[in-house]
Amino acid sequence: MMYDNAHKIFLKYGAQGVAADFAYTDKKYYTKRTPQQHAGIFAVGAAGGIMQGVAEKSKLPFGTTDKLKRQANFALLSSIGYAGEYFGMSHVKANYQGLYHSGWHTKVGVSGYKVLAYTLMLK
Repeated sequence: MMYDNAHKIFLKYGAQGVAADFAYTDKKYYTKRTPQQHAGIFAVGAAGGIMQGVAEKSKLPFGTTDKLKRQANFALLSSIGYAGEYFGMSHVKANYQGLYHSGWHTKVGVSGYKVLAYTLMLK
């Protein structure tokens, strides 16, 4: 396995997904969520965290220099990870029927800025 402590990463990012949902969701919507939705939010958050770790350690053949290759790999895989996490969370929050669209432009914008910032920080 890629990570010796994958279970810790899974728990950490799953808990972050649930905590963010608790912090940013209106009480009337949060309290109506089923246990399956809470579990789904945990699982999707955990999978998103694992994907970000995979993006950071990837070795796909893009770019012309070592740093540029790392940045291109990270930007591509990180974008795929954020998109997957967004669609997964949207599907769970819509009770597994369609997609929940509230605030989509903000979520996509924040994810884009995170990809750009983290890509430029790579050495």
